[in-house]
Amino acid sequence: MISIIGKNFGSSDLEWFCAAEAVLNTLFNTKQRNAHDYAKLFIDQIVKKMFRQREVQEVEEMRNQPADMVANTEPMPLDENLTDVHYAQLFFVVGHTAIKMLTYFEQIEAVMKQALQDSYKNKKKKRQSS
Repeated sequence: MISIIGKNFGSSDLEWFCAAEAVLNTLFNTKQRNAHDYAKLFIDQIVKKMFRQREVQEVEEMRNQPADMVANTEPMPLDENLTDVHYAQLFFVVGHTAIKMLTYFEQIEAVMKQALQDSYKNKKKKRQSS
């Protein structure tokens, strides 16, 4: 699903936002430990589409250069055809992922607090019964 939505990145169809939200909600609602990795993959896929791909000639020139010179090459430039829709979609996915991650952390914190309270109650009961 992530790859399908990633392929349609930049589409002016407003349903893209609904589909992206549904994918992110599904990822985080399944309570998988690696949901954040899939979200990162989704964001990486979108960001890569925002940059202009290097020409074959540029890649060949970089291969012929020493390794230390390749490290000093200029970063890939942004694609010249980017619109406000591209940025809106990127920020939507990043923001939605951030909110989902914060919610996930709060859920973990609540579980940990509950476990700590339960352990205190169990210790208290053991002391009283002794």
